[in-house]
Amino acid sequence: TSAGAAVSWSDTTITVTVPSCAAGNVTVDRGGLVSNGVAFTPTAPPSISSLSTSYAAVGTPVTITGDYFGATQGANTVTFNGTPASVASWSNTSITAIAPGDGPVVVSVGGISSNAATFTSYVVPVISAVTPSPARTGTAVTVSGTGFGATQGGSTVTFNGAAASVTSWSDTAITCTVPGNGPVVVTVAGHASNAVAFTAVPAPAITLVSPNPAEVGAAVTISGTDFGAVQGLSTVTFNGVPATVVVWADTAVTVDAPGDGPVVVTCDGIASNAAAFSSYVSPVVSGVSPSPARVGTSVTVSGTGFGPTQGASTVAFNGATASVVSWSDTAIACTVPGNGPVVVTVGGHASNAVAFTAVPAPAVTLVAPNPAAVGTEVTVSGTSFGAAQGASTVAFNGIAASVTSWSDTTITAIAPGNGPVVVTCDGIASNAAAFTALNAPVVSGVTPSPARIGTAVTVTGSAFGAAQGASSVSFNGVTASVTGWSDSAITCLVPGNGPVVVTVGGIASNAVAFTAVPAPVVSAVAPNPAELGTAVTISGTSFGAAQGASTV
Repeated sequence: TSAGAAVSWSDTTITVTVPSCAAGNVTVDRGGLVSNGVAFTPTAPPSISSLSTSYAAVGTPVTITGDYFGATQGANTVTFNGTPASVASWSNTSITAIAPGDGPVVVSVGGISSNAATFTSYVVPVISAVTPSPARTGTAVTVSGTGFGATQGGSTVTFNGAAASVTSWSDTAITCTVPGNGPVVVTVAGHASNAVAFTAVPAPAITLVSPNPAEVGAAVTISGTDFGAVQGLSTVTFNGVPATVVVWADTAVTVDAPGDGPVVVTCDGIASNAAAFSSYVSPVVSGVSPSPARVGTSVTVSGTGFGPTQGASTVAFNGATASVVSWSDTAIACTVPGNGPVVVTVGGHASNAVAFTAVPAPAVTLVAPNPAAVGTEVTVSGTSFGAAQGASTVAFNGIAASVTSWSDTTITAIAPGNGPVVVTCDGIASNAAAFTALNAPVVSGVTPSPARIGTAVTVTGSAFGAAQGASSVSFNGVTASVTGWSDSAITCLVPGNGPVVVTVGGIASNAVAFTAVPAPVVSAVAPNPAELGTAVTISGTSFGAAQGASTV
């Protein structure tokens, strides 16, 4: 007799674990009081002895042979690595189940598990579709299906045996580049899928471009094969420039030629062979600006069909070839050689003729007065100066003069120095006109200031001349007595108030303010008389705010 370990206990129900060697009557002993006995025969745990195969594809029926499985399945289960398997048949010694994946395989009967049997599964890939189909060789297609595996690893996808380059891989979809016709087969871990038919479309091929050569913008027909029935995203380029498509068919495409070849048809990202093509343009001049403009200045000839570079093309003004600064298909910058008409010639094809008037270079005929003092106004007379100054200049020996008025025939400017005088308009220089400048003296200061009448002061500045000669310095028109003279300083006696002006060679300097202090005047002494040694007050004017060196 063996005692069973109680799991739960109540007045009417006891749950116990069946002990070993438990065959016989089951009794309950309560405090020495033993119940009646009930016969009990234990059942052995299920046992797996073999599998019909230990390696099979997922979904394959596997027969499990063993004992104590029970006559029917009921609530009993078969699991593969914990995943319940679908059961096809069940008996006490044999179970047929559909493998859901890898093992271990375990049979559970009445909650009791069998030993674990080793089992390895594999998935056979299945292709459901290839899209798009057909597709061009070299383009991407998607192979859809199941059982491809999460990553490619050593798996492959082939088109009629040729391995395709894979760009992405998942368990249900593979994106790859078409190497050619099908059938398409996916192989995973050595297991090949079903074969799916697939047709690869060859790359487009050009056989003829006509007419050739043709004018830019003219319709040309590109003949060949495998262009596709409709254009879609396909393109035609001339030396890389997309052409406007007029008509598209599988063997002929009509486009407006944008320029020279080579011509390439690209369908589904696949480029055809390159076909030679030559274009030409009839240039059109739409305008010349500025107009009019000076001979020798730059103008822009606008229009179309000039070509991206000049090459042997020309632009002429009344038959005279102009020097070109820059050239593009729509604009030419060139130097004006003379009057128009203006004509652009490209590849032997001449444009329309556009009227143009050239303005002559500026010319100086007179500078007056001449000579004149530096800083004084002079008038420059001549022709073709332009109605307004703008960026034009008048220079005296290369030094730009300040302009006070400007017209086409007369310029008034402040002379900065000697000539020659040159007027430059639109970058074009006139003839050089002689001019002599007289330097006017400049007074920069008088020291000391104020100062007393009759005392010496120094007038400083420039252009006084090395010696006085006939030159003079005056205070409010009164000539001062000079005690010293140099080009930058004059010492003289103050005759009275300013302004102070230095005159050299008849040319007066600027006027500088100066205040003369009168001589001191005594008006009274008080007290008067007074005892010696006593303080007296002297009243008067012009004694100065402080004594300094003054005396009484």
